[in-house]
Amino acid sequence: YVHYASTQDMINGRPSSQLRRNAPTRLQQIPANTIERIEVITNPSAKYDPHGAGGIVNIIQRTGSEEGLNGQVIENIGNEKRFNTSFILNYGEENLSAFASYSMRHSAGTNIYSDERTLMDSTSGQSLSLYKEDGNLVSNPLAHIINTGMTYQFDEENILEIAGFYFLQNSFHEGFSNIYELDSQNQPLSRLTSENTNDELESEGEGGAAFEHIFKGNEDHSLVMEIEYANYYEREDLIFDEFYTHPEADFSTQNILVKKSGNQTDVASEYASPIDEDTEFETGYNGEFIHDDIFYRNNDITSRFLFDQNVHALYGILARDIDMFSIEVGVRAEHTSITTNLLEPTHQFNENDYLKFYPSVHLSYEIDDTKSIMLSYSKRINRPDADQLNPFPEFTDPRNAEAGNPDLLPEQVHSFELNYLMFDQNISFTPSIFYRQKVDAFTWTSRLVGDSLIVRTIENLSKQQSAGVEAIFSGKIQKWANIDLGASLFYDEIDGTNLGYFENQNTISGTVKLNSLYNLTSTTFLQLNLNYDAPVLTPQGKKEEIFYVNAGIKQMFMNNQMAVTFTITDIFSTYKERFNIDTRGLNQLTNLQRKEPVFYFGLSWRFGETFQPDQSQFEFEEEGLRKI
Repeated sequence: YVHYASTQDMINGRPSSQLRRNAPTRLQQIPANTIERIEVITNPSAKYDPHGAGGIVNIIQRTGSEEGLNGQVIENIGNEKRFNTSFILNYGEENLSAFASYSMRHSAGTNIYSDERTLMDSTSGQSLSLYKEDGNLVSNPLAHIINTGMTYQFDEENILEIAGFYFLQNSFHEGFSNIYELDSQNQPLSRLTSENTNDELESEGEGGAAFEHIFKGNEDHSLVMEIEYANYYEREDLIFDEFYTHPEADFSTQNILVKKSGNQTDVASEYASPIDEDTEFETGYNGEFIHDDIFYRNNDITSRFLFDQNVHALYGILARDIDMFSIEVGVRAEHTSITTNLLEPTHQFNENDYLKFYPSVHLSYEIDDTKSIMLSYSKRINRPDADQLNPFPEFTDPRNAEAGNPDLLPEQVHSFELNYLMFDQNISFTPSIFYRQKVDAFTWTSRLVGDSLIVRTIENLSKQQSAGVEAIFSGKIQKWANIDLGASLFYDEIDGTNLGYFENQNTISGTVKLNSLYNLTSTTFLQLNLNYDAPVLTPQGKKEEIFYVNAGIKQMFMNNQMAVTFTITDIFSTYKERFNIDTRGLNQLTNLQRKEPVFYFGLSWRFGETFQPDQSQFEFEEEGLRKI
């Protein structure tokens, strides 16, 4: 939900390097058929990495297997030459289970965008000039994804897990836009057309192992050791050709090359032991070591930026049950060392070294077998990444650039929640009240440089706080209807006085998310998804509301082994990413949307075991658009 901004994404309970950079794009590439369920932990305990102000989203993938060989083949084809295919194999025997999957995805499409800027006199407010741009971008990314792993149980006390992941994507983007500028008298200053291409390559590999020892057959007394290593490489080769027709015929070209590479190593050990029948203790160590190398060239100007981050963490958790009441308290101590080094065009070296503590408290009271109350508190943090600390401006096109801030402080979050849980065999209902306070909160600000260049920079706010209510309903309301409904209403306040804004800004916002599944027959299923996000504040304006609806239908055949699906993403073409900047010197309206809804027709076949009707795994296109 929208007030859980900047979550930490995990796969199978572990932080994943593949989601550290551009998580929305990576999540879109994970085939829906490989996901068993998604868990949302809004106030995690001190056991978990506190990075991510909005808590944790844990993606549980299908990794297990019944005895023997089984698997699934899936083919989907959509409009604008979209297609994807997946092959999944699982093998299981008494002490061994293994899985492997391969997916290929061509998520092509056309996005339409507009950008209108009015430059004003900061004293009188009078308009000085108007800039308007309208264009489109055609993208053709082709991705290959391989997942593999195995679990081997030596005996009842020792278990070994090994897993690997590889991602490769080639993308070619072509854009075209019309641009013109007018003076305060609506007389033309310039008129041109811009054509751009972006040849993009991304690759990433990840491998890891985990060993668990259970002491004397007691599952509550265990030791787990894990290690994971990943590396990545990204390249973008952008060319912008501009053809002027006013004030005179002219031509210019700009070539931008971006190369990013790096690696990440994670090590962890966890020890859990019961103290008595009602008390448990857990402790552990986590180490995270990240290195990024960013090279950027704009025509003849080059830069190189190095980023290193080392985090050492120790945590302890004590949990105790007292009749119908339970309490869990924990604390996590983290030592973080960050160094950044801008090697060229000028040398700039920065260090940030700090020790911080992250407590967590979880209280719950079980009223009866179907109702309980929970109160929780946790302190969390958002650490800036390499792009957010790199001070050298990176042009996304000739009139837009982003620059990091080497002095950016980590964003700290205090989060409180009060939840009431009511459930029975068919439904669950969870209303909650929450309050979050951010210190040194991250925010992006824009400034106009010259007549037409806008540079976005990330800054720390003095403070940001939000409070509100949320309700989640999930269950079977009829034998033929399942509903998952979440809604929130909250107050959000931004204190940007440290950035030169004289008044605090506040608003009341909210979200509604509805996922519904209907059994039209015993083998026919209809799914409807509705999403609404109210406007969100920024120090300089707001992000406008977002509303869209998805729908899909599935028909099962051959004793539920085969399925045919048809889905539509954004049925009414209402998904639009709109931003409004309103300052004393600049008013800007930007809009980004798809050319048309996304259609998919799919066929899947499962083999090797007896299946119940498969109601899930509808192929929708994830949201998140791009201009370049």
